[in-house]
Amino acid sequence: MPGKVATMLDEKMQELGLGIRDVAAQVDISYEFARRLVKGEALPSKWVLLVLSEKLNLDKSELEQAAVADRIQAKFGDAALKLAGKDPEIQPFINILQQLDEGRRKTAMLLLRGLLSEQQEEQPHGRRRMTVRQHVSTRKS
Repeated sequence: MPGKVATMLDEKMQELGLGIRDVAAQVDISYEFARRLVKGEALPSKWVLLVLSEKLNLDKSELEQAAVADRIQAKFGDAALKLAGKDPEIQPFINILQQLDEGRRKTAMLLLRGLLSEQQEEQPHGRRRMTVRQHVSTRKS
């Protein structure tokens, strides 16, 4: 899965209608290095980050933070996520949800809730997990 820098580059390139060759020429890097950056197979140096932010009108601070996150992920893998209190299996879902606009995010949440409801109904012997509201109401009786 591409990192944060690659995602930012890809989105900006689509917005501006640029190809990899265009980015390589504007930033004065090789086509191959630009391709690897966009695919998330390489990480940019501080100089390349600065030029990318200037030429593509990307927020420099946001791009630097994305590069740091990508470097940490590349070096420490899932351990970095675990230390941050994040579940490595769930993080790809979160990354995708964060890229969706508000309307699509609401649709995705409805789909996920539907899947959860379906799963709960399929539990054997009719045992369903209780919601908090159900649990509280049974304790009151």
